[in-house]
Amino acid sequence: MHDEECYKKLVGPTHLRRYGQYFTPEPLARLMARWLDQVKPKKVLDPASGNHVFARSLLDIGSAAHIVEFEIDPIIASEFPTPANAETFCQDFLLSSWSEQYDGIIANPPYMKFQLIENRDAIRKNFVRHHESVPNWQSNIYVLFLLKALRQLQDAGRMIFLVPHDFLDSKSGNLLKAELVRTRCLEGVISLEQFDGDIFPEALTSSSLLKISGKVNDAVYFSRPKNSFELEEAVMTDGIGKQVPYGSLLVEAKWGTYFSGKDLVNSEWRIGDFVEVKRGIATGANEFFILSPSHAKTLGICEHELTDVVSKSSLIKGAEFNTSHMERLIESDSKCKLFTPKERLSEGAWAYVHAGEEAGWHKKYLCAARKEWFRSETREPAPIWVSQASRGNIRVVRNRSDALNLTTFHGVWPSKFLGLTADSVFALLISEIGQDSLLRSVKRMANGLLKIQPGDLKAVNSPNLIKDPAALRELDRLGARIGSDLSSHLGELEQINKIVAQLL
Repeated sequence: MHDEECYKKLVGPTHLRRYGQYFTPEPLARLMARWLDQVKPKKVLDPASGNHVFARSLLDIGSAAHIVEFEIDPIIASEFPTPANAETFCQDFLLSSWSEQYDGIIANPPYMKFQLIENRDAIRKNFVRHHESVPNWQSNIYVLFLLKALRQLQDAGRMIFLVPHDFLDSKSGNLLKAELVRTRCLEGVISLEQFDGDIFPEALTSSSLLKISGKVNDAVYFSRPKNSFELEEAVMTDGIGKQVPYGSLLVEAKWGTYFSGKDLVNSEWRIGDFVEVKRGIATGANEFFILSPSHAKTLGICEHELTDVVSKSSLIKGAEFNTSHMERLIESDSKCKLFTPKERLSEGAWAYVHAGEEAGWHKKYLCAARKEWFRSETREPAPIWVSQASRGNIRVVRNRSDALNLTTFHGVWPSKFLGLTADSVFALLISEIGQDSLLRSVKRMANGLLKIQPGDLKAVNSPNLIKDPAALRELDRLGARIGSDLSSHLGELEQINKIVAQLL
């Protein structure tokens, strides 16, 4: 058993979360150390030393650097002895001197929300005293580590950080992105979200390596290595990945889009110009509101007090959901009925409501906020569903049934005023350009999970769908022919791709 595993058992998960501790794999730490040591630094900072993996890695590769470490957790400091090339200060790096300079900085800073930090008031006051810009205090603490370390890097020095991927696409990361753009010190961003080995199996987010130098750079290289060979090349070699000049690097943009090998779609139109997007129905108590047909019958709930619903994305196997699919869910007695009582409740419905109150469902947050707790949102069936969480591509489903959707999907309604059809918009969203545009708006989470919110969906780039009526009619015709299995419609998909490309 590795020392790290012994330590995890010793302190337990609560302690690990308290200090935001995630151990850096030694092969990755050694690779980071090799890149840092290319400039032969004399004095290297590790602001969150933990198990001293970076000091040990620098020692192992023969670096002559002296390592200055900071560690706030006295337990981990006592469990892992300080290497001969390092000195450890048992204090919070965020409260340490801002004037001390280093020609090398290497770190895997703690990952935890700032609101959970016990000494956050002292950190806030100290940060405001030394930094002219005020951070978003809702952000993660690793952002503060980066901002402070940037101020302590010498000219011609190097800095490499292993951080979560989320700051690239979140508003809370805009101050950090603005600082990186202002100083033009960022050389490369290496995303590990598609790497074939687990970096942090316990963490809930993907990770990235930031290569930073004390010089002024012309561009940033965004790369997404898939294996160890590509990772070593991306770390050790300059100019690997998609080149984005600093003049094109937008602070407000989602930087996750820059990893694509394709150019950004330069369109003045957005999907939200042509459709309405709403999140799925939030019942506030799915266990009460979602029933199987047999259970509803046993309860004496009338059929007109139930509405067909898709409660989980796993109930849909392809790109189309029709009445036959719904009938199969009903026949298999799946939980596919939403309790939607009318103004006058049947005897069975009243009994079910009273039983729900006895069970305490009416006290749930969303239920308690309603005038009548047992009446969830009313909604017309959405003809297009877009999954709020996907892997690979963003899942788009053409709903050809009268079923409603819960929050696992967002609902999309094409504008009838503009004369758009569901099949034409569906065709756009499943096209190569449509999927590429969707992927530019997602938030990338752990292990390749992609999340998209209604606002993100409405902001997706789109061609002008109403400028060419003939092309729109053809998209409508082709979209109507697409069934559940997209692999059976490669000819139609090829034609859709050509039409969407022409519309751009």
